[in-house]
Formats: sequence, structure tokens, C-alpha cells
Amino acid sequence: MSVGVYHHLEHYRGGQVIQTVTAVMRDTASKSITSQATWEFSDFPISIALSKPSNLILVTGFISIAINGGSQNVAVGIRRAGSNVNGAMGGATGFGSAKSNRRARHSETMHNGNFGISSLPIHFVDQPNSTAMQRYYPQFTHGSSSARVIYINRSENDGDNAEKGRCISIMTAQEIVT
Repeated sequence: MSVGVYHHLEHYRGGQVIQTVTAVMRDTASKSITSQATWEFSDFPISIALSKPSNLILVTGFISIAINGGSQNVAVGIRRAGSNVNGAMGGATGFGSAKSNRRARHSETMHNGNFGISSLPIHFVDQPNSTAMQRYYPQFTHGSSSARVIYINRSENDGDNAEKGRCISIMTAQEIVT
């Protein structure tokens, strides 16, 4: 038996996918974010409307991301209508809740170096109990005590040579029958 290891399992009935929507971002974006601030990146949303309010939404994908300053953590949160999607955020509620200065996040990476690009995974299930259009989008933050520039789909050093690359970011939403 593991001591101090707890997992919250969620079980959903059903499983037939009846709708799939994919958003692909091929261009680049960047923004300077001050310490403790966030970037509401509503320019890369995924939207889906359920055919039945009790159905589920499975959102998967990844964000290709970099940050200046070397050895910096960068994180993504999931937003809907200006609020966190608590079921998609670690430490949002219940066991392991974000305490004191910790922030609830969906996923995070430690980005090292100015030539590379990291991938932040996205994978969650939401049950909004509504047939209205649901619009999900990422929110970015970092842990530095200084302002940092976050880059989407490119590295910090974006010179035109074979050492540097450009990436894409993808989000897919699927309606799952319950």
C-alpha cells in the first residue's frame, strides 16, 4: 500500500463520439507577462455545442510554447467564459487544492534554453450540462519573479536557420454520449 498517494477517479458512462471539432494554430504569438500575471489567450479557442445537456465534452491537444530567460516554468490553465474549468485544473478543488500562493494549473513544463519549444498537453472531460456553445481557451502563466515573454509556436531565438523551428498547436473537442 502506498502511503500519501491519493488519486481521484472519475467514471463516465457512454462513450460514443458523435461530434468532433478541431482548431489548429499555425501562426505565432507572444506576450510579455509580468510576475503573477496571466495571459488570457482567447485567440486560440475551441468551441462546441452539445446535442444533449447530459453529454460530455472531451478536449485534447497540446500547445507549443517557449519562454525567455532559460530554465523557466510555464503553465497553461483552461478557461471557459472567463472562468477556470475546475475539472481541468489541478488543485482547483478538493484534495490537493492550491494553497497559499500556489496556482491551479492544467499542465506545466520547465522550459530550458532559447532555441527549443516545449509542448504543454491538454486532456480533460467537461460536463457543462448545457446545449449552449461552449468556448474553451488557454490561459498562460509563469513562475518567475520578473516579467517574461511567452511564445506560442516558436522559440525565443527565432532566427532563420536550421537550428530553430516553428510548430503548431492543436485542440480537439469531442461530444461523447452519456
